[in-house]
Amino acid sequence: MSARTKFISALVFIFTALSFPAVPIHCSVHGSSDLWFSQQLDNDKSSLFGVRFLPQLSIEVPISDGFSLDSEFSLNCFGNLNLTTENIQGKIKPYRGWIRISSNQFEARAGLQKISFGSASLLRPLMWFDRIDPRDPLMLTDGIYALLLRYYFLNNTSVWAWGIYGEDKTKGWEVLPSQEGSIEYGGRLQIPLWTGQLAFSFDHRKASFSKHDNGDITIPEYKIALDGKWDIGPGVWFELMEKKQSGMQGVEKWQKALNLGLDYTFSIGNGLYIMAEFLYMDISPFLKSENDHLEFTALSLNYPLTITDRIFGMFFYSHREGKLYSFIRWERDYDKWSIYFMGFWNPTEFALFGKDNYNLLAGKGFQVMVAYNF
Repeated sequence: MSARTKFISALVFIFTALSFPAVPIHCSVHGSSDLWFSQQLDNDKSSLFGVRFLPQLSIEVPISDGFSLDSEFSLNCFGNLNLTTENIQGKIKPYRGWIRISSNQFEARAGLQKISFGSASLLRPLMWFDRIDPRDPLMLTDGIYALLLRYYFLNNTSVWAWGIYGEDKTKGWEVLPSQEGSIEYGGRLQIPLWTGQLAFSFDHRKASFSKHDNGDITIPEYKIALDGKWDIGPGVWFELMEKKQSGMQGVEKWQKALNLGLDYTFSIGNGLYIMAEFLYMDISPFLKSENDHLEFTALSLNYPLTITDRIFGMFFYSHREGKLYSFIRWERDYDKWSIYFMGFWNPTEFALFGKDNYNLLAGKGFQVMVAYNF
């Protein structure tokens, strides 16, 4: 039995033990399923058909006045068929598995969960623990095994603290995975300021070179960030992040990133929503060096055609490469059903949202998806 399986089993045991007394228990089963077809139109044309099923069990138990115990367990069951090569792939893996004790001002959540924060939406320097692709209509991302504590003050100030179990895989912007079994830790302070909020975040982990033929070598990594968002007519925000790695000669020590963004809804027709963001990211052996960097500008447009129909467009421009990434989606929503028609015109490689994330949108092509929520 793997460490992660033992962890989930322990959560189930603890939840069962705590809920043993004769108290009302509320259980619900829901989730989603989707079918999709993707057609690549590049030289290496490929046709893919896929299916996904995400069942979710939610349990809630009141344990005292003002406190409750709840839990969520879900699986990601997916498979795809390459109609060109007749290759079939599939997998069933845990998607979420956590328990939480919470009140109006406090929560402690432990297990396989999503931790996501920050002010930006498209080009996110604070994408530390997730790989949410804004082009994905389902906004799916793998979870991490973590303990998350949050406390909310009455003036809307909040304090976060987390401890994350190190796994031999990357997350967020990471190039190197964490040391297996290590504990990554950090926190976030979020305070109200004028018409919005300002936040400071930090994180520390041990990055591993075990997959780079250098033996069992780890280096400490520190990240700090400042972000804020305000409504001044248009919404404006920024994210500023610095990362330092040390302890190994030849490793690029400093990385810095800056995001600037704004959004506004224009009174055109049913209301045209526009969001724009700019990202500058630099990876340098010295803090003030300009050896290597990337610059992206992103533009997102969202327009409701009717009550059920909406058109959505997203465009990224790489200033360094002079390349444009284009994505357009039309969607129709019912009570439980959603239908998506997507077209994309991109370079064959696109690593802004993780090297393994949503590769179906690389190159040129289209995708059709039908999703059902129950």
